[in-house]
Amino acid sequence: MSIGFTGAIRCALLSSMVMDKTRRSASAHFAIALGFAIACGGRESPRDPGDSDPDASTMTGGQGGLGGNGGTSPTSGSSGSGASAGNGGSAGRSGSGGGDDGGAAGSAGAGGVGGSGGVPTCMPGQSVSCPCADGRTGAQVCRSDTTLGECICPVPGGGPWEVQQLARLRRGVIGRWTGVQHNPWEFPNSSGCTCTVSFSATSYTGHSVADRCTVFNWGTNTDSPLKTYALDRVNPEGAGAGRLMLSWDDGMTNPAEILDLVLSLDENELKFKVMYAGSGPVVFDLKRDP
Repeated sequence: MSIGFTGAIRCALLSSMVMDKTRRSASAHFAIALGFAIACGGRESPRDPGDSDPDASTMTGGQGGLGGNGGTSPTSGSSGSGASAGNGGSAGRSGSGGGDDGGAAGSAGAGGVGGSGGVPTCMPGQSVSCPCADGRTGAQVCRSDTTLGECICPVPGGGPWEVQQLARLRRGVIGRWTGVQHNPWEFPNSSGCTCTVSFSATSYTGHSVADRCTVFNWGTNTDSPLKTYALDRVNPEGAGAGRLMLSWDDGMTNPAEILDLVLSLDENELKFKVMYAGSGPVVFDLKRDP
């Protein structure tokens, strides 16, 4: 049986001390040394508590717990609440002669996913009944942004709401309007071109102060009987559309499109767009002149 390092040192020192104190022959010294070797080799010396046993296995520390999962939104329109952070794993116990590596702390739970926006008021194109001032029932058409348009009240014998809305737009645009024209070719952050637009039942004019801009962008600002227009349809959202004849100084004309014409409920605000040969749009935001 082998002896430990500490035991070997002790035996050697003891043997040396005995031989130094005894004045014996070489054969006697050999016998004493052999006896100590047998005595020390017959049992293993106790291991020093500080010594490490290379054959002992080492237990590694436990892994930390995972963080909690994020909570989901409980209701539409509200932000989801995050789950509480996960608890860290318990520290691992060290094995014999091993290190004392504790488990890693659990990571925090992920935040909850935000709730979706509010529930849409309506489906685009949907027609919803609404009360009129005279007690009759009108109709509101759902816009593309899922909000309801103005209440269109029926005229006795006026037909479906689309027919009545078109009649209202044709009647309501007649007059003189002042406001701003914007177009895709203006300078960034431009305030637009202040202009005045007038509509009769079939014709139109457009002017800007000191001819700062060509009001309809194409053609001329010069008044001409060739400048005509017509509204001929409404879309499911109740906005009007039609055509407009552009006129040049040499008498040439070209058709353009009127799109997204919207008249406020009190008929004092007018917005519409004009497209020509796929170019544009030229956008108008106008108010009725007193």
